[in-house]
Amino acid sequence: MVIGLASFWGSESLVGPVQIGTYFLLSISSQVFTAFLFACVSGSITAALALSVGVPVGVGAAYYSGPIGAVLRVPLDILSTIPRYILIVLLFSIYGKGLTLLMLGCAIACVPTIAESIRSHVRTQLTEGRFLAFHAHGLSPMRILWFHFIFISARRLIKKEFITVLSLFVITEASLAY
Repeated sequence: MVIGLASFWGSESLVGPVQIGTYFLLSISSQVFTAFLFACVSGSITAALALSVGVPVGVGAAYYSGPIGAVLRVPLDILSTIPRYILIVLLFSIYGKGLTLLMLGCAIACVPTIAESIRSHVRTQLTEGRFLAFHAHGLSPMRILWFHFIFISARRLIKKEFITVLSLFVITEASLAY
């Protein structure tokens, strides 16, 4: 662009178009960066909201695997049949648009996936016999579930789900462009 402007206006007017073009480029890039930073902060709040609902539901569904686990899983199975983007657009068509509703819609759309992945991880940990070994050493069941199974062994899974919710929020916010 600079070479084209220099050949069009000549070498003596090179200072004007380059400064205007650079200022314009810096102005657009700062606006894009600010919008992306705002989307990342809002997406982080959304991901924290989705994880704060999905992780306890997944742990409860794994620990209480009988009828209580089924009661916890049925609403999530029903919710997971609706595609994420369709659910968000459906919420927008019913309640109007806004950033708070977008954050809530993305969180609701991601809760079934988070709960199911946490449930399968905890269920695997429970069937391997680690729970009984920790319980035999005198640890409480809640400490075993939340510290050893979630905080220690499911860190990577929680980080992956956090990035998934964050990316869904950023893509959805950019595509809806309100």
